[in-house]
Amino acid sequence: MCLYSSLSGIELKVSTTYPTAQIYSANYLDGQTDKYGKIMHPQDGLCIETSYIADSIHKEENPKVLLKAGQVFEEETPYTFEVRT
Repeated sequence: MCLYSSLSGIELKVSTTYPTAQIYSANYLDGQTDKYGKIMHPQDGLCIETSYIADSIHKEENPKVLLKAGQVFEEETPYTFEVRT
């Protein structure tokens, strides 16, 4: 997945071993203040959350989401920032 701002030239590349990713764009921000007193506006924030498929614990065809004793957790999600020139 790649997100790019033509305004700043900043590019964010996200890859993951998880099967899904959800993007939250903070469209709900409408003038609340953050913990520093700065006013927040729609799309001032962005979150990319990688995970297993929702409710996959109840579906046999989806990857197993339980980590049992002795198993090793091996999922990863690297985030890479670059500036296009």
